[in-house]
Amino acid sequence: MSKTRRNPAPLRALRWRGRTIEVRDQGEGDCAVSKDFRQIEREIAQSTRWVLKWRMLQKEATEIAGAMGDPQARRHMLFIAEAYRLLAERAKERSVHLARLASHMTKR
Repeated sequence: MSKTRRNPAPLRALRWRGRTIEVRDQGEGDCAVSKDFRQIEREIAQSTRWVLKWRMLQKEATEIAGAMGDPQARRHMLFIAEAYRLLAERAKERSVHLARLASHMTKR
């Protein structure tokens, strides 16, 4: 296996929780998305799977909340259901963003 670095940005030391770790700056305008087309396709598929998972968990949490008698517990469960909805929404946005990026890469 080749020992080439994927990120050519220079390393810098960062202190965190009493330890020194090396990090790379992303740079202006960079994003945490691979430049490899196949990797982007895999990430699109993974994002789509996450959308389904979060929506399934949202539905389950909503059903559980509906069966609860305690109003405070119901509110907490509905809060969890709303968090799952937001996660599903974010995963969907990521999937769309990655699809646009992949489309842009194939047009070059």
